[in-house]
Amino acid sequence: MADQGQLADVFLDAFSITKDVSYSFVARDILDYLRRDMIGPEGEIFSAEDVDSAESPGAKRKKEGAFYVWTSKEIDDILGEHANIFKEHYYIKPTGNCDLSKMSDPHNEFRGKNVLIERNDSPALASKLGMPIEKYLEILGECRQKLFDVRLRRPRTHLDDKGVIVSWNGLVISSFARASKILKGEVEGTKFYFPVTGCDPKEYMGVAEKAASFIRRKLYHERLCRLQHSFRNGPSKAPGFLDDYAFLISGLLDLYEFGGRIFWLVWAIELQNTQAVFGTRLKDMAMAVPLMCCAADLLSVPHRKQVVSVGHKPSVEFENMLAAAHSTYDPNRTVIHIDPNDTEEMEFWEETNSNIAFMAKNNYSPDSVVALVCQNFTCSPPVVDPKSLETLLSQKPSSSAEAVLAQNITPICTTKTA
Repeated sequence: MADQGQLADVFLDAFSITKDVSYSFVARDILDYLRRDMIGPEGEIFSAEDVDSAESPGAKRKKEGAFYVWTSKEIDDILGEHANIFKEHYYIKPTGNCDLSKMSDPHNEFRGKNVLIERNDSPALASKLGMPIEKYLEILGECRQKLFDVRLRRPRTHLDDKGVIVSWNGLVISSFARASKILKGEVEGTKFYFPVTGCDPKEYMGVAEKAASFIRRKLYHERLCRLQHSFRNGPSKAPGFLDDYAFLISGLLDLYEFGGRIFWLVWAIELQNTQAVFGTRLKDMAMAVPLMCCAADLLSVPHRKQVVSVGHKPSVEFENMLAAAHSTYDPNRTVIHIDPNDTEEMEFWEETNSNIAFMAKNNYSPDSVVALVCQNFTCSPPVVDPKSLETLLSQKPSSSAEAVLAQNITPICTTKTA
């Protein structure tokens, strides 16, 4: 499951950079799989599925990958007239396709079987067949649906629910939260093909919040501000490890930045304050702490952008402005959103960074959502249109800004810590 979260993030980034929906489709496919098969009744996200399962009902011996592989004949029988298109696209062979190297099937589990592998470019194959790409993708989606329905009748792989692991949940919380806004960049009317559901991206935020809430309820000791490592029928005895704290904090920060409540930011700060200082390790063993290197790099970026969005939450206008704030790829950008009518939010910012509270009070409009882009201690004039915000974010850094917030002030992304 840890791989799923990280892969989804990579494809979300690729979509942010290129706006190529083939990347957003993969991100959706991963997240939809997790929603469909890996989430428990309280929103917890399970660790993994076993690789072994029986080939048929009642079979005593389990085989690796049996739930997922296909013979060429099965493809022919199930897909009929579209079998050849599907077999060429997914590299299906009568003798099986796990023969690329000795390591492809070291135990001869897949002899005569095929793993669905996309080795060919869809537009090229559609062109070869003289078929519009939309029709080609539609046929592939229909074929996948048929195979999926047949696969549901196979003995299922065992769901590994022995550990709801905090660190892995943190990674996936981040992916779901980011997807809730990044995928709003898909062109309106984009057509989706099975197994991608094409849901409203805001549904992904709900998944992230439920997973975070589960960890808060079941695996966090509020008085001690300490995490437990995992959960199965109750919290494990093992305390949270460094990666549990690091990845959960990262997930909570994304949960807030991409539209979640201020509560998640407050909790992230609480967790961070429990951590020791790792400056020596960063200096001596940078290769061992790559994400810490990214954090250090963020602090060294001279022109990093900070977006502050002010307005009434929740509202469609606010959601659209947040989506615009995340519409371009910029790993060094910080997004803060605040509703001046929310007492909890205003108290938090008054205490941790009065500049943010000041900006919120002075830029609030009951009839619109306002956004400002800040760099080098200065902020742009406020904008009230998401497209205008996207334009601001696409501009190259400059040494001056049109509106000066204040001189010699603390950068707005800085917060006080205990």
